[in-house]
Amino acid sequence: MVLFAAYLFVLSMTFFGQGEGVQAGPPSEQIVFAGDSLIFSGPWKSFFKNGHIHNSGVVGDTTQDLLNRVDEILAVKPGKIFLMIGINDHPQENNIDTILNTYRKILQKIQQNLPESHIYIHSILPVNNERLKTYYHQQISNENIMKLNKAILSLTQNGPVTYIDLYPHFLKDGELNPDMTKDGVHLNREGYLLWKNLIAGYIQ
Repeated sequence: MVLFAAYLFVLSMTFFGQGEGVQAGPPSEQIVFAGDSLIFSGPWKSFFKNGHIHNSGVVGDTTQDLLNRVDEILAVKPGKIFLMIGINDHPQENNIDTILNTYRKILQKIQQNLPESHIYIHSILPVNNERLKTYYHQQISNENIMKLNKAILSLTQNGPVTYIDLYPHFLKDGELNPDMTKDGVHLNREGYLLWKNLIAGYIQ
C-alpha cells in the first residue's frame, strides 16, 4: 500500500514548490535525486541554490518502480546521483532479500551505463508507528528498516558509491522524531532542513 500518496502530492506541490526549471550544463555538473515521495517533496534545488539539480522522486515508488524508470536518470548523465528508496516496499523479515536484489539491479544498471558517476545511497529513515497507526492504520517495523539498511550498506563495496546513514539522526526514543513528521513517515520542513545539513558536504 502506498503511504497516503494523494495527501503527499498536494502537500509537495503547494509547500515545496516543485516544477522549477533545470539549468543546462555539462553532464558532470548535473545532480539527480531519485526515489519515492521523500525525495519528491524535498526542495533540493532551492536548498542548495543549484540549478543543475533534478528531482526524480515519484510519490509511491518502490524499488521495482525505480528500476523500471532508471533510464530517466541515465538520460541526464549526472555526475552525482542521490538515492533513497525502499520504504514503500514495506520491509519485512520475508522480503528484505527481494528488495535488496532489486536495489542491486538499480545500482548495476547505473554503474554499467554511467561508470564515472558517483552514487550516494541514503539509508531509509525510521518511521513513527504511533503516527502511522493514526493516519494510515498500519505500522512498519523499525527493526526491519534497520535490517534493510544494513543490507543496503553491503551494496556499497564496489565502485564510486557512498552510503549516507541518515537513520540515527532522525531518531527519538527509537522512532522517527515526532517533531519532524506529521503522519509518521513523511517529513516536515524541520526534517528536510536536517537532511539538507547532513548531505550538504556531498553536494559541493
